[in-house]
Amino acid sequence: MKQVRYGLIAAMLVGLLLTGCSNFGLIFGAPTAQLSVQGYSFTYNQTSNQYELKFTLVALPLNGSPSGVIRNLNLSNGGQVSINLAIAACGPTDTCTEATKDVLLGFATPPSGEIKAVSYTAAGNNNIAREVELNPPLGLYPLF
Repeated sequence: MKQVRYGLIAAMLVGLLLTGCSNFGLIFGAPTAQLSVQGYSFTYNQTSNQYELKFTLVALPLNGSPSGVIRNLNLSNGGQVSINLAIAACGPTDTCTEATKDVLLGFATPPSGEIKAVSYTAAGNNNIAREVELNPPLGLYPLF
């Protein structure tokens, strides 16, 4: 009985340690996904008098990811882009379903440097938000 108790305590400690470590791929309680960009364009819109960066954000949940929402893309320049992309749960052995969101960013002048998403903020069904680092960062402008 004593050995079972020590085994349970050890398993709980390992689980808590893994929960706080994003190097293992999954962040418990919030969806984790592989992000990519499709349908990229950068144009000048004469009607709105601004430069527009358009793309489709594609999120493929990782196996074992719970459902939730990707709220924001966090950019390398400190900015944020509101996404609010719903992610379906994906079981450990399931074929995961992609989620997509069309994104439009406007600029008064063309950006002078690179724009990269370095992380995203996600929230699970418990509404607790977590930041998930993108390694490597996702290039948005110019498209890499």
